Amino acid sequence: MQSFDVVIAGGGMVGLALACGLQGSGLRVAVLENQQPDLDSPLPEQPGLRVSAINAASERLLKYIGVWDSIIAQRANAYQGMEVWDRDSFGKIAFRGEEYGFSHLGHIIENQVIHRALWQRAEKSSDVTLLAPATLKNVAWGENEAFITLNDDRQLTARLVVGADGAQSWLRQHADLPLTVWADRHHALEGPIRPAAPHPAGPRQG
Repeated sequence: MQSFDVVIAGGGMVGLALACGLQGSGLRVAVLENQQPDLDSPLPEQPGLRVSAINAASERLLKYIGVWDSIIAQRANAYQGMEVWDRDSFGKIAFRGEEYGFSHLGHIIENQVIHRALWQRAEKSSDVTLLAPATLKNVAWGENEAFITLNDDRQLTARLVVGADGAQSWLRQHADLPLTVWADRHHALEGPIRPAAPHPAGPRQG
């Protein structure tokens, strides 16, 4: 049975960012991931459809944990402005980075790029153990620690278990944590588009 201070269930961007942020703290951290990313193959030439809008605060976090340069070296696209409007009213807000003295407001980055950079960083940390493939089978809550059984029957203990396993979190459901849900009566259509001309800034990639 392996013992850790922190076990993070879900090794996506959030879970890996937390693990990287805890490096150097003296805590022994384990990250459970469904599968290990393929780091030997180059990024596909066609950008992925799952992307994140990284604002300045998130950019500072990624710099702090030491992955920002790796992300920018792969593929990222800065955006200088943003507009939000309501189709059914006159409500509208707009932001331009230059109005506040910023060269950009943030970056649009493929999730796979962020995930690869975080995984590579976590691999180099002596405080972090990456377990993949690994999924939760059972968690028993003791007085001072949790007793964890994985799907392959490996057993772990942890002083803290973090649920970073998505909207349908297995851990949240089995820990009986309450969840508040409400309907805002809004709907959205999401999908890729291909503009007639490339973005003026163009993608930054290495």
